[in-house]
Amino acid sequence: MPSWKKLITSGSNATLSSLSVDNQITGSSLTGSFTGSYSGDASGLTGISVIGSSNPATFTSDFTTTAGTFNSLLGNITVNEGVTFTVTAESFLKIENF
Repeated sequence: MPSWKKLITSGSNATLSSLSVDNQITGSSLTGSFTGSYSGDASGLTGISVIGSSNPATFTSDFTTTAGTFNSLLGNITVNEGVTFTVTAESFLKIENF
């Protein structure tokens, strides 16, 4: 009995119930809900704000996240007295030591 396999061709509109990748995925646009980890410089990502990294950041005025965004504060961060951080609904703020 033959064992049939599905083939996705370039230009087709395929729907997969799952996808396992051993190395990497490249492309100009990925949409949906994803889990796992990410590595790279994030130069092509949207809706993500990274503040800090290897350069120290000093907050001298109030900071408010934008709804629907992921915000990451990395590294040496100084928050001046009286400054308020506001995390809006449907946004995420991650603070970590770099």
